[in-house]
Amino acid sequence: MRRWVAFVAFVVLGILVVGPATRGGEEKGPLVPGANVPGTFHPYNVNVALPPPSTDPDEKPKAKAKYTTKGKFHCLISEYDLDPVVMLFAHNLDTNKGFRDLLKSLDSALDRHRIARLLSFVVFVYDKEDPKDPDFRVAGKPDVKADDLKKYNELEDRRQKIAGDLEKMVGDLGLKQVVVTFAGKKDLEAYALKDEHALTAVLYKDLRIASVHRLTLDQLNEPESPQAKAILEAADKLAARK
Repeated sequence: MRRWVAFVAFVVLGILVVGPATRGGEEKGPLVPGANVPGTFHPYNVNVALPPPSTDPDEKPKAKAKYTTKGKFHCLISEYDLDPVVMLFAHNLDTNKGFRDLLKSLDSALDRHRIARLLSFVVFVYDKEDPKDPDFRVAGKPDVKADDLKKYNELEDRRQKIAGDLEKMVGDLGLKQVVVTFAGKKDLEAYALKDEHALTAVLYKDLRIASVHRLTLDQLNEPESPQAKAILEAADKLAARK
């Protein structure tokens, strides 16, 4: 209950202080430093969201939870609550080497900052192959009309292929901390993501945005990309914030 009250307070305060747009020549829209995270959404989780460690050295280890987020539509913003989080939105970066290198480096950063409870998840954003296609979340819906069943089965097959490919990527990269998910564009409308940004990184704590990094494909592919390095440096700073 206290956390819910805190979230509502942050939303109200963000509206009063930040407003719908930033001043001057800064980027406008919902993703600006100082604003609240635009809202919750439920991407398909490819791997397991591990709970952050306790900061109490005297707390006894808990029994392994039976619940898993793998293979579920699960909101990680709600899961991670007020902890520091690096949230990544990736467009057409499934096989991109620069992005894969960033994920590996970020996974190592999370391991370094586990006591600070730094967490991260990436959302691979997919367009519909056909504008008339239903969304990922309604695939396999039991009350589908018989005439539409073929379309739903095709979408389910596509979802499973995407999940399989991303799960292989998780294994190939040896990711232990970063949670890999995917969603359709419609699920993320509140975030106003732009197609020209191959990667949008949103770093936040207490549900308040600390920094936003938008990278083009060229910037991500640049050797030892300074823009990608800036995301990792911002993650270190976020973990150090009190």
